[in-house]
Formats: sequence, structure tokens, C-alpha cells
Amino acid sequence: ILYLHLAYIVNNQGLSATFSHYSWSFYPILIAFFHNITHLSYINSAYILEAIFMGFSALFFIKIINKLGAVKLTQWLALLTFLSFETIINYRGNIFRDQGYWAFYLISFFYLLEFVETPKIIVGLLWFFSTIIAILFRVEGISLLMFAPFAVLVLKNFTIKEKIIAFIKLYLPLFIVIPCMGLIFLFYGNETKQIFITLWHQIFMLFYLHGSPALLTKFQHVSQQFNDLVLPKAAKHGSAQIILLIGLTGYFIYKLIWNVGVLNVILILASYVKKLIPFKHNQKIIFYWLLIITILIPYNFLLENQFISTRYMVSGCITLLFFVPFALQYCIEHSSEAITTLFSRRVDTNKGKVFSILNLKALFILYLLISAADLIYLGITVYYKNTSSHIVKANMWLYTNRAHLSNVCSTDSWPIFAVDGPKISYSKVDSSLVSIMDKSSNCEYIVYVGSPAHYKSLPLLMTSPTWKPYKTFDAHNMIRSVYIYKRHS
Repeated sequence: ILYLHLAYIVNNQGLSATFSHYSWSFYPILIAFFHNITHLSYINSAYILEAIFMGFSALFFIKIINKLGAVKLTQWLALLTFLSFETIINYRGNIFRDQGYWAFYLISFFYLLEFVETPKIIVGLLWFFSTIIAILFRVEGISLLMFAPFAVLVLKNFTIKEKIIAFIKLYLPLFIVIPCMGLIFLFYGNETKQIFITLWHQIFMLFYLHGSPALLTKFQHVSQQFNDLVLPKAAKHGSAQIILLIGLTGYFIYKLIWNVGVLNVILILASYVKKLIPFKHNQKIIFYWLLIITILIPYNFLLENQFISTRYMVSGCITLLFFVPFALQYCIEHSSEAITTLFSRRVDTNKGKVFSILNLKALFILYLLISAADLIYLGITVYYKNTSSHIVKANMWLYTNRAHLSNVCSTDSWPIFAVDGPKISYSKVDSSLVSIMDKSSNCEYIVYVGSPAHYKSLPLLMTSPTWKPYKTFDAHNMIRSVYIYKRHS
């Protein structure tokens, strides 16, 4: 709802108002732009963008797998791996900026791999601008812009001169962007200047509040609290930082394993041990360099805040997933081998001689069953949300009847996101019930989202002689039911 509300502000109050509400507002601006060119509702615009981003993520996941030397079978297995990845499945259908970040992270990943093969300026530009777009979705993506190019300085078979030239090519657009920003400050209006000032202030605060010195200061403060409030007296002798660091690191590893999935972790370890990814040239350096960056970003967040959201770890999880299709291919090609051979670099000399129920074929079938279960779960949850949700039903009814509704007012902001268009008129949104009930408001319909048990103002509407019930979408045991009232003439 946050991004939809901001998209509405973009179109009705302008960019300055949007950035005053939320300083990193590229995604809401994109939703507003898509809404304007398609004339779809804000919520449908956001869902279509989410589907596009997920499609690009899947596409470039496969393109990276192909770049790493995958055969056709491995590419199909990569598609299966990505589409059935439970952590991503859980975020499908949600309106988050993260889907855009994941998509452009994978695009920048692909072009960085391309760059080390053919270090051309055009490839460097594609990497740079895809990384910039990733940053526009999530500001922590600036870590990719800052640290990823340093990987070229440790490439093999490159002379020192070639490494420096390659490094400069990756940062070459900065020599264009900075002068352009100078021209903006010289010739454009105060609103545009204020937007750039807000963005640069956000970037500065990112380093100021989340950089190494600030992180160490915060960690020391938390360690001191941990020492004073948690540890027994016998342990209050400088061990708080070590205990806290070990505990948080263990928690991070647990979260990483849980988000990647235990079976995926087994296949990742097997692929690593058996060196199943056929890296060529300098791909291995780039791969592990980006893996370290995408793992350290959420780890830094955990050390700073002592908690971590799953979606902050997804880019690192996706990077780890590149191991999985190669391990699945190995399982298919060596189906009769025991599972234990996954973690051995020796060739199985008993192949075909000893039957074991715990063989690689069984592991692959188990993976297929779990993937199918995840996809079925996705289908059931999406169906349930779209057929049982009172909010969705109310959205559909408002959209269907939008040609007959005028001067609609609401105590909530979501109806405008669902049905805003040329055939419906919203006089007031997110207004107090008392103000829109008044005759001076010119409201003909009121969309009220709430519950008599939790909102004291609803009885005013229910007992008013001026307003009559028109349509109700009951949430049953949920708090937020939808009540539509019509002014009684």
C-alpha cells in the first residue's frame, strides 16, 4: 500500500511531495508512470510491473547459467530451480520494490560476466546503468557500484595496464553523469534540484549511519547493553562482543540456510565440492566477488540492527542458487550413484553394481516433488487470496461498477489504487469519516474500511439518516471489512 499511496501522490501532488513522504521513491514514480501510459489502476500497474521484473529475473538467471557453461538441460533445470524457489514464491503477488532490485542485480551480474570476457565500453555502460537502476530500487545496491568493479583488478591473464583500463571503463559513465548533474543544478528549477539534493543526502546518510565507523560504534553500544543486562557476572569480562558476534553470525547462517532451503544447500555444497560449475576465463573471480558482496550486505544489516528480514537476503540466496542446476544435472547423469558421492571428488567405482535406495535419482525425484509442492502451494494461495479476500472482492466490485459511481469518498487509500480511472470520480481519499459525511463534502458514496469493534466512528455512519448501506464485503474474523454507503436523497 505504501508504494501505491506514493504513486497516487506523484500524480496528484508532484515529485517534491512524494520525496517528502519517502526519500527513495523511484518505484512509486515508475508505478505512476505505468499507470499514466496504460490507464490501468495503480494496483494492477504494480502487479504487471512485478510480473515483468520476475520475468526478467528468471530470464537473466538462465542467461547467467548459460554464460557459466550450462548445456540445454542445465538451463531447463535452472528455470525449474528459480521458479520453484520458495523464498521468491512467497513474495510473488506482493507489491515490493525488491523484485525490481533482484531483476536489475541479475542483469548487472550478467553484464559484468560479459565484460570480463569482452571488456568493451558498451558492455561496461550496460553494467553501469543496470546497477544504477538496481540502486534506484534499493539504495544498498550502491555497494555493487562501489565494490564490484574492484574485481577486475584481480583478474588473471590481464596486465596491470589492462586491469586499470577495464576498471576505468566500468566507471566511465560517472564522468558523464557528474557534469550532467552540474547542468541540472545550473539550469533546472528548484523542485528538480531539491530531488537531487534529497537523493544525495540519502546516499550520504547511508554511509554515515551504516558505514564501518558507525557500525562499530553501534555494535559496541549493543555489546555493552548485552554485557550489562544479559550476561552473568562471571562473564562480564570483555566477552560480550565475542559472544554477541558468534551468536549473530550463527543466526545469520541459520537464516541463510533456511531461506535457501535445506535441499538446495545440500546441492550447493555438492556442486562446490565437485566443482560442477565449468567456470572459464575469470568468471570464478566475478562470481565469488559478487557472492561475497551480496552476503555481506544483509550481514552488515544484521550486525547493526540485530535482526534481518528475509527479503534483504534474497539477492545472496539467488547467487547461491547458481550452483543448484549443475548439481541437478549431475544427479540425472549419475542417477545410480549413492548420494554420498556428491561430496566426494573420487569417481564411484561401484557404479551400476550396488543398488541403493538413497541414490542420486531418488534425490532428484525428491527435488521435483518439493518443487511441485511449492508451485501448487503458490497456486492455492493465489487462488485463495483472489477468491476469498474481501478486499479483492471489493476491488473487483468497484472496478466493475466504476462507470456508475461518482463523487466517491473513502476513509482509506486502497480503493483509489484499485479502480482509479476516467469513469470514476474520487472526491476525497484518506479522509476522516466525519468530514466526508458532511453535506459540504459533495460525496455521493463512502467506502469505509474498518470494523465496528475497532472503529468508534463507524456507528455514526450506520445510524445516520443521510447515509444508507449500499454494499458490504465482510471480513468475518478479520478486522478490516469494507462498507460502501450511498447518500440518501
